[in-house]
Amino acid sequence: MLAMLAAVTSRLGLAGTILVPHVTPAGLDAFADRVVPLLQERGVFRADYTGPTLRDHLGVGVRT
Repeated sequence: MLAMLAAVTSRLGLAGTILVPHVTPAGLDAFADRVVPLLQERGVFRADYTGPTLRDHLGVGVRT
C-alpha cells in the first residue's frame, strides 16, 4: 500500500511523502526491510546515491 502511495505521489508531481515511524525503533527496521525494496522495484526510492554530498543526494547542484 505504501509503495502505491509513493507511486501516486510521484505521478502527481508532489515533492514526497512523510511517514511517521512506529513508536518502537523496530518499526523503522521493518519499514527498511519490507517496504523500501518494494519502493525500489517501482522506481520511487533510490537504490544508489548520485554523489558524495547531501546536495548531490537532494539533486540541488552546486551553490554559486
